[in-house]
Amino acid sequence: MKLNKKNMETLSSPKIEKIHPELFRLPEKVIQFGTGKLLRGLPDDYIDQANKKGFFKGRIVIVKSTKTGGLDIFHQQDGLYTLGIKGITHQGIYEKYRINASISRVMDAHTEWQQILKLAEDPAIQIMLSNTTEAGIVEEDDDIFSSPPTSFPGKVAAYLYRRYQHLSDTEESHMVIIPTELIDNNAEKLKQIVLSLSAKHTLPPSFTDWINKNVDFCNSLVDRIVTDGDPHSSIGYTDRISIITEPFKLWAIEVKNKKTQEILSFAKEEESIKMLPSIESYKEIKLRLLNATHTLLCGISLLKRDCYVRESLADPVLEKFTEKLLKKEICPCLWKNGINKEAALAFSEEVVNRFKNPYLQHEWTSIALNFTAKIRHRVLPLLKIWFAHYSTPPLAISLGIASFLVLMDAENQEDQIMRIIQNRKICFTDQKGKAVIAHWKKNEPLVSRVFSDTSLWGENFAQNKEWIEVMESFVKRLKNKEDLHTLILEASK
Repeated sequence: MKLNKKNMETLSSPKIEKIHPELFRLPEKVIQFGTGKLLRGLPDDYIDQANKKGFFKGRIVIVKSTKTGGLDIFHQQDGLYTLGIKGITHQGIYEKYRINASISRVMDAHTEWQQILKLAEDPAIQIMLSNTTEAGIVEEDDDIFSSPPTSFPGKVAAYLYRRYQHLSDTEESHMVIIPTELIDNNAEKLKQIVLSLSAKHTLPPSFTDWINKNVDFCNSLVDRIVTDGDPHSSIGYTDRISIITEPFKLWAIEVKNKKTQEILSFAKEEESIKMLPSIESYKEIKLRLLNATHTLLCGISLLKRDCYVRESLADPVLEKFTEKLLKKEICPCLWKNGINKEAALAFSEEVVNRFKNPYLQHEWTSIALNFTAKIRHRVLPLLKIWFAHYSTPPLAISLGIASFLVLMDAENQEDQIMRIIQNRKICFTDQKGKAVIAHWKKNEPLVSRVFSDTSLWGENFAQNKEWIEVMESFVKRLKNKEDLHTLILEASK
C-alpha cells in the first residue's frame, strides 16, 4: 500500500499514529525553497508537531528550484512522508515513526513561477524557509523579472517585490525569512544580495524601505543528521520519500523582533528551538564540537579503512580518543573563548552518542568533501586559541591533522583525490587538496613547509616549533605504518 491521503483511512501500522483530516485543511503559512532531507527532517518536523498540538495551524508550500529529479513522488503521496527517529539517547535505544502532514503542495519553479509569485500576495504566508546549499546564496547577474530568475536570491527578490506591490501598505505584509544554509550570517548575506539586485534593477527606494521595515531576515543554525529512509520498511506501507533522523535536534534562530516571535509560533513549548538576539555561541559550539571533531576523526578513520562514523565509534580505542579530543582539548578552547562551560560539555556528551548512532549510514568519504578547507576553517582556529593559553601541543588535535596530511599523500584524478589504503580505493572531492598533494612531491621538511603555506591557511602555522616536531613525529610514524591503535592510545593520554 502506498502512502497518500486516500489510503490514510485504511493504513494499518501499529508504529504510526493516524493523521486527523483537519490537518489537511489548514491554511498555507510557509513558503519553502528546497525539498531536501534536512528541511523535511528539522523545520518541517517542528511545524508538523506544532500543527498536531494545535498552536501553529499552518502548512508549507514547497518550491523546487533544481531541474534534476521530478515531483511525481511528492504528488503521488500528497506531500506526506514518514519520519523515522532512531538513535541512542541517555535512556538507551530510541525508535519512533510518524507521518509528516505539514506539506500542502510542491511546486516547480521552472513551470509554475507565476503561480508561485501569486503566493506573495497572500498575507497569510508570512514565513520563508530555505536550504539551497552553501552555493545557493550567491549573487549572480540575474534578471529578477525572468520566469523564473536563475539564482535563489533572484527568486527571493522577485517574490518580495510582488509582495511589496500588493501588500506594502498593510500590516500583514510583514515577512520572516529564515535561511538554513550552512554559511556564516546566512540571512544577512541573503538580504545584502537581495538589496543589491534591487539597486541593479533600479527598483523604487520605497521597496528598500519596505524591506528594512517589514522583512525580517533571521540568521539561523540547524543541527540534525538526516538520511534517506527505507521505502519498503517494516512500517506496513510504501513510502519513497521517507527519511531517517537522529533524536537530537537544534534550530537556533536570531530573533530581535517581537512580531517575528509571534509569527514563529511553531517554536512555542519547543526547547530545542532557540530564539535569541545572537546565536554566535551556538554556531561556535556546533562548528568546533561537531564539525571540527568530524574533520579530525576523518583522516584517522579513513587510514583505519573504516567506512562509516558509527563503525569508527564502535572501536573503544577511538571512542576514548574522541572523548579526550572533545573534553580535554576542544572544550577548553571554547571556554577560553568565552563559551559557557556547562553548555559545551553537555553538547560534547551528545556528540559521542550521535556519532555512535547505529541507524545512520554517515560515510567518512562524504565528510572528507573539501577536507583542506575544513581543516582551515574548523580546526586551525582551535590551535590558535590553544597556543594562546597552553605551552604543550594538543596531541589529539595534532594526530587528527597529521592523519589528514598523510591521507593527502595521494593522486589528483579528474578533480578527485584518490588514495589507496591496503588495497582499498578512497576517493573524495577537495578543491584545495591539489596544493597539499604538491607539497608531498617536494623534498623535506614536509610539515613546516605545508603549514607555513599562507595561500592554504591564510597565515603561517609553522611558527610553533614544538608543535611542528610533534606533527613530524606523527606523520613519520603514520607513513611507516606504525600500529594506528598505538598512536591513538598515545594521543588519548
